Amino acid sequence: MRAAAYIRVSTTGQAEEGHSLEAQLQDIRTYAEARGWPLVQVYRDEGLSGSLSNRPGLSRLLRDADAGLFDVVIVHKVDRFFRDLAGFLNALRQLNDAGVAFLSVRENIDFTSAWGKLALVILATIAEIFLDILKEETQKGKRQRVRKGLWNGSVPTGYCQGLCANCTDPNGPGYCPYVGRENVGDGQNLVLHPIDSVAIAKMFEWYATGEYSDADIADALNHYEYELPDGGTVTFRTRGRGHGSKYPPGPYGKDTVRSILQRKFYTGVVTYKGEEMPGNHPPIIDLALFEKVQAMRKLRGNNPRRRKNGSKPTRVFPLTGILRCDECGGRMRGQAGSNGARYYACVNRLQKKTACTQPMVPADDIEAQVANLILSMPQGEGWREDVLAHAFPDEDLLATEERAAALKARYDRLVELYVSGKIDRDQFDREETDYRREMALLTAGKKRDMLEMVQLVLDFPDLWDNADDLQKKKLLQRFFATVHVKGKKIEGVQPVKSFYALFEYCCYGSDGARLPP
Repeated sequence: MRAAAYIRVSTTGQAEEGHSLEAQLQDIRTYAEARGWPLVQVYRDEGLSGSLSNRPGLSRLLRDADAGLFDVVIVHKVDRFFRDLAGFLNALRQLNDAGVAFLSVRENIDFTSAWGKLALVILATIAEIFLDILKEETQKGKRQRVRKGLWNGSVPTGYCQGLCANCTDPNGPGYCPYVGRENVGDGQNLVLHPIDSVAIAKMFEWYATGEYSDADIADALNHYEYELPDGGTVTFRTRGRGHGSKYPPGPYGKDTVRSILQRKFYTGVVTYKGEEMPGNHPPIIDLALFEKVQAMRKLRGNNPRRRKNGSKPTRVFPLTGILRCDECGGRMRGQAGSNGARYYACVNRLQKKTACTQPMVPADDIEAQVANLILSMPQGEGWREDVLAHAFPDEDLLATEERAAALKARYDRLVELYVSGKIDRDQFDREETDYRREMALLTAGKKRDMLEMVQLVLDFPDLWDNADDLQKKKLLQRFFATVHVKGKKIEGVQPVKSFYALFEYCCYGSDGARLPP
């Protein structure tokens, strides 16, 4: 039996430390050796959730299984393979179709037997339930941090924790002049980084003039010499992702600049899922400057053919932000050739972050392939009614919409009571949980989304034919979150949430059978 190992960790920190990955692999290797099975391949996904179906390592494993490169897949635990039941069962089906067995070291069950198959489904269900609980608790923790005025995630560029005496900040030793001095922060609240906060302020100031693009600002930052108190100079740089990371501090790119310019955090507020609170951190810019930058970005975005100082017009690529490289998982960015031709290129390959070999893809070809996914949807007479009848049998839309409106009004009042101090946090959390549970039982929003998507599919041919590049970009964003490309063809897609059910129905029909192309 030729064995393949699959190992996964769900956080970047675990991936960088490597302990969990190596521990999993060692257990799998010991398991295979005890049975006399050669371990012919190891597939790994670092820092990726088990709920994702489009993990690069997992995708390669399933393709190689179809190619007959191994006879059995071994995982450390079932939840390392998948934490989503639907995705888990789909992957097992693909392995079964390829004649490949599936084994888990920790569970130590014969999954080829009838009872083993039942146990496997139960374990996968438990893993999915655990993930749901973990997500809920994580979201609750993040919401609580926001209500306390604290940030979520890594420290944003422009700030640090002020622990100067023993600084371990990525932009600390060898860069910040305060390293080794007395602490200026308590480690719990953010303080202004003496260099990076200046870079952030300049980004907003420059962009607000309308004379600089994201790329112009990145270039200016990378050539700016900031004078230190001792007379020396440093060049601005990003924070990276910490010491030992494969993404250390380095030059600014236009994507980083674009992301920073859209963060309201720099005005002194913290946000989470639409909830906004005053932050404990000092602002770098005021709200007026932030809003001016957003207005300028909208103006520039709505003028794709605008000329700047006699230069070539700005190009809009409809799939930028949607297209992903299937080989390395990186984004694919629009590129204009010297002959006027348009292409999409893998950002990781362009910036030499990985050894990716994905070639540039002609823009017209791949855009046509994506559009054809929608244009080729089976419709015909009565299609709209059939889709809705299948998705929402016996549904009373008016009643559910009225109920949803009443629940939302009650929740808005709850927020007012909490903000005014008339109810405490415990009561707010209890009633908020009740509200979200009741809203989850309603399908009015889902049905409305489905109605809109059905009509959009019907209108798509005319909309696409008459759209410019900017309109095409907005149109495709209504349908797809990501489109994965391998070579010069689509390898897979991830529809947006509101399009998912309709896309699945159109591809597989109401009985789950794949429809002919």
